[in-house]
Amino acid sequence: EGKSTAQVRPRATVNLWKARLQFFQKHYSPGFQVLARALIRAGLNRRIQATARDSSQSEEERKAMIEAYREVIKLTRQTDLVAKEQA
Repeated sequence: EGKSTAQVRPRATVNLWKARLQFFQKHYSPGFQVLARALIRAGLNRRIQATARDSSQSEEERKAMIEAYREVIKLTRQTDLVAKEQA
């Protein structure tokens, strides 16, 4: 059961942030998106550092979460997260 949680939480984190980034891309200005993405990257880099030091999690859980945060950081560098609507 614990291993399942270690796998689900990182995937859920990536899915949540991808949805947020898609929302920002669809509903907010390019200037807002640039600022939001920079702030998200900064926050996730801090979270990576904190997770690496967190002894309450297993090594496997820490590595999985750090990889998820890195995946979200990669998503913040993409500009085409929302598929173009077909007419």
